[in-house]
Amino acid sequence: MADRNFTNVAMVLKPSLVRNQLSALSVLLIGALLLLADIGPLDTLKILAVCLVQIYAGAQLVERLFYRRALNVFEKFGLGLPVGVAVSISFDLLFVRSAISQFAWIIPLAVIISVCSFTKPLVMQSNVQSKQSDLQAFVWVAICLFAILGQEWFWPMPVAVFATLAALIWFSHVVVAKNSQSKRQISGIFVALSFFALILGVAVRPFSWWIEDSDFGFYEAFTVSLSKWGVSENLLATGTGLRYHWFVYEWSGLVTKAASLPEWVMLSRGVIIIGTFSLVCLIWLILLRVNVVSQSAIYALLIVSFFDSVTSWGSGFRIGFISSPSQLVGFVWLFAILLVVLDQDVQKIRFSSLLYVVLFSGAILSKISHGIVALGGLSTLLLIEMIRARRVLVPRFINTAAASGATLLWFWHTYMGAENARFKFLKFPEQVLGSLQLWSGRPLWLAAMILLLGLVGYQSMGLLVGLIDRQTRASTLFIFSFGAALAGLIVTLSVESLFGSQLYFLHSASSIVLLVTAVITVQSFVKIKIEYQSCWRIALVVIVGLLSAVISWAIPTINSGSESAIWVSVSKSGIFILPLLVATLIVFPSPLHNLFRRYIGLCLVGLCALGIGFSMANWAMVLKREFPSFDRNEQFNLGTPDLNSAMAWMRNSTPEETVFASNNESYLLSALSHRRGLLQAEEYVRRHTVLDENWSAELTSRRELVNRSFKSISFLTAANLQRFRDFGVTALVLDKSVPDFTIPSSSIGLPILYENETFLIFKLE
Repeated sequence: MADRNFTNVAMVLKPSLVRNQLSALSVLLIGALLLLADIGPLDTLKILAVCLVQIYAGAQLVERLFYRRALNVFEKFGLGLPVGVAVSISFDLLFVRSAISQFAWIIPLAVIISVCSFTKPLVMQSNVQSKQSDLQAFVWVAICLFAILGQEWFWPMPVAVFATLAALIWFSHVVVAKNSQSKRQISGIFVALSFFALILGVAVRPFSWWIEDSDFGFYEAFTVSLSKWGVSENLLATGTGLRYHWFVYEWSGLVTKAASLPEWVMLSRGVIIIGTFSLVCLIWLILLRVNVVSQSAIYALLIVSFFDSVTSWGSGFRIGFISSPSQLVGFVWLFAILLVVLDQDVQKIRFSSLLYVVLFSGAILSKISHGIVALGGLSTLLLIEMIRARRVLVPRFINTAAASGATLLWFWHTYMGAENARFKFLKFPEQVLGSLQLWSGRPLWLAAMILLLGLVGYQSMGLLVGLIDRQTRASTLFIFSFGAALAGLIVTLSVESLFGSQLYFLHSASSIVLLVTAVITVQSFVKIKIEYQSCWRIALVVIVGLLSAVISWAIPTINSGSESAIWVSVSKSGIFILPLLVATLIVFPSPLHNLFRRYIGLCLVGLCALGIGFSMANWAMVLKREFPSFDRNEQFNLGTPDLNSAMAWMRNSTPEETVFASNNESYLLSALSHRRGLLQAEEYVRRHTVLDENWSAELTSRRELVNRSFKSISFLTAANLQRFRDFGVTALVLDKSVPDFTIPSSSIGLPILYENETFLIFKLE
């Protein structure tokens, strides 16, 4: 009897022990990555303290209020982060200008944790997944975290590749040896190579390896602005808020403020690492929901994490879009929506409309494209389900109505009136390839189709295969993905935006479709392998797919503007045709009734190999091209030593309400000084504000005032100084290195507050 009781206790405690181990390992992994990302130990601990409180409180809220069951570790990080961050952001913005600004964010989280700790839930259902998450799943999540980060940070990618090979061998997914000892030895070699790659990558990376895109200065300025003044003000042009997706930047600013972090730390690395870990957890959970066998989910997870496409957009259509933190981290809210939709098929979620409001608000505010494609997916799902049932499905209708209301409300409040997009059909081709602006009619349509398929050909083939298979096309994941794809494609074709930004809608949609396509690819691979009873056909199409990515990079980009040169450039995107041709040759001898099914299955495998090939080729080629530029562009991206010292003095020695005017219009002045400018980065301000007649005239007036006043002592009159005062300016920042600005400091007659070789800061009384 005692032995039986002991066994029962052990059975109860074992899952709890596994969950605790996974929780500890997850925190350890995040902490280790933060340290590897050049964040100091103290700052790492402070980041973990703030973010883990947000995640834990969010997980408690989901567990006790919405799901009414215990969440596993991956669900806690996957759903806890978007919910906890959303709750803390709402309170931070509510009290952003109050005396409790630095800790207002924690008030609702403390209440949630306290209530959940001392109150038993009404119902505690068992976990939806009958199989407990184990350490093997954590290993794959960790590997894929490195893979996604490695596509733009570079140094984690070799670690991910070697670790993948080691794990495939160790867990017997790939058989390379007959006895276990040889298997362990081979796996150990790849583990050693992984650690060697990590040490080497960290040792040789440039000092500023984490900031390749100069727009991070704008993001940092926006982050500081949100943390100090909320959405109604901005550092670049005092007097108005920016109409811009702010959610991820507000989260970064909140943690930076709460943990008293230095500049750049949270936005450029902390948010990326923690957000990507949550994202990989969500991807894993979604794949588990639609895969009966966990091994299939592992292969699908690897496909999603390593996938990339041709770089015709300046970047491939990969998940790990680090150069846009809002796009990458915003996926957390988008994929959380999809996970909740899938979970509703197998369990009841209480107050689901409220949960949808929270998640859709986070999605649309993180990136407008995420909110639109998510709403497209949910609306399509509602329509298909009502057609099947031939009646109004009240719960789904209410959820969709709540999601639509939140999306439309935030779209109107946050984006409506901004000057960064307009309705104009089929403008993305010329923004991807400027020489196409001279084309029209059929040639433009053909070029547009090739460019699109170069970016999303794999996902398009996945949708085609899914439509043909009855079981797949009836699944919730496929219907949601199909609706998201339609929404993303329609907006991409219908909108014109600077630098081809409308392609973000297609990127958001394709990332959702990538999940279902990866699942279908694994299924097709297994079917083809069984039918052919040999692997040479699969190996051939895979090799051709991998080599096609290399061939694409070998095709030159010719900027002569001639028609032949344009088609050569377009052909880089059309390289997907090679694996399709090889698949055609392979299946040609097949019986007629199996011909098409085998063909599209082989095409899918070939395009998947092309995506993995692009991931490796893009990594190698961009590494060769970009790595030397990190150190070369460091001062341009982060500011010169003189700029940093001048702005540090301004941040520490002037009141927070200081407004400055400068002849240097870089957003770095606002980002580093934490002070509002009269007009910095005018182009960004005009694109991301409501540019009505009055505001446009005021911006023009501000620019003319700055240009006149700083150019010559004769224009720095009492009248112009008074105009600065009328705008609230209390400091003038003179950059002596800017051409055509030649005011001698001794002639201005204003008190000098600070001076170094490049900058002068005057007090305007």
